[in-house]
Amino acid sequence: MWRLIDFSPFFALGLAARFGLDAAERFYVAALVAAAVGLASVVRRRRVNPLITGALLWFLVVAAAYLAGIGAAGRLEEPLLFAVILAVGLYETIANPRGFVDAVHADRAAVRRLSSPLILATIAAFALSYLLRGDIALAGVLPYALLFLAQAWLRRKLAAVPAPAVQPSPS
Repeated sequence: MWRLIDFSPFFALGLAARFGLDAAERFYVAALVAAAVGLASVVRRRRVNPLITGALLWFLVVAAAYLAGIGAAGRLEEPLLFAVILAVGLYETIANPRGFVDAVHADRAAVRRLSSPLILATIAAFALSYLLRGDIALAGVLPYALLFLAQAWLRRKLAAVPAPAVQPSPS
């Protein structure tokens, strides 16, 4: 159920477009939904996938840019998504034991090592998104979906890594 709720800001963005709202209004609506999802996750103390966290923050950043009068800054909404996800991924890799792969494992070094390819994939997604900016399907949806696939693949690889052996303490 929460997986569906996590994506509700994207649904709100699409519905707002369907009802004819302009770009700024669409992002205001989506940002309100993203803020509600984020707040609900905090209140429920629910762990949110870093790829979702980055997207929730992205909605807020783009809406703030519209409020500040910057607008889309030359149709950079899609590349900005991956820039925000990259920032979240770097933070998660450094500060969180689950890393950017968002998986629990006894070998923290393995989590970091397998978070690195996801960081590189996010950089590649940013570059692809920048090259294809303006086409929401190719510049936004496709690279975002590919990041989820990469994350799932890296989680499977992490699950195959044996836990480090515990050294007995000398007595």
